[in-house]
Amino acid sequence: FPVTITGAFMVVDKQKFISAGGFDESIFLYLEEADISRRLRKAGYSLMFDKSISYYHKIDNRIGFSPQAYSVLLQSMQYYCKKYGLNYNRIIRRLVAELRIKRFVAKLFQRNEQLSVVEKNLKVVYETRN
Repeated sequence: FPVTITGAFMVVDKQKFISAGGFDESIFLYLEEADISRRLRKAGYSLMFDKSISYYHKIDNRIGFSPQAYSVLLQSMQYYCKKYGLNYNRIIRRLVAELRIKRFVAKLFQRNEQLSVVEKNLKVVYETRN
């Protein structure tokens, strides 16, 4: 499985980044790391992940994506899938299954704030599919 380095801790040589085409401006927020990682590998560069380094990615008290951010994620995902010939509908089915599990767990442990976020995200997915 190809390595994708998260943008929270991605270090890239500028010349390699430029030679791979830099960021794709059609991907705004989310999936830009997967895209540049894929293009760096295609350009013949290798990606490394140093397990000896630890870092903390502070995201405040976020427990999930807002509906607006989730919508942007889905748009980026749809574009990314089209760009690389991936099956967007298959990925969405898996995403829905994951959200349903998260909803079940949030209900089980009475995590109402998390439940609200998950339900809003499911709504965004369903609205996007129609």
